[in-house]
Amino acid sequence: MQDRPTDGMVFDPAQLVSYASERVDLPPGDVVFLRSPPGSGKHHGRLLPDGDVIDSQITDLGRQGNRCTAEDLQGLEPRVGHWTNT
Repeated sequence: MQDRPTDGMVFDPAQLVSYASERVDLPPGDVVFLRSPPGSGKHHGRLLPDGDVIDSQITDLGRQGNRCTAEDLQGLEPRVGHWTNT
């Protein structure tokens, strides 16, 4: 569904991973997902439901699938955009 180059991003992937790794542990094999490009997802009212699979691929490196699971908030509001290291 999405296939956009990284050269249009405000911060390049290395900067984003560096920022994230200062705030959370990123062991080898972790994948850092970034926001969707403009005009996709929430813009069209289509969010990832429980059970969807995100299929990520890096050219010449490989691909990985990650299944979405609904978060059990137990009556709490979701926290979006906050880095936490638990």
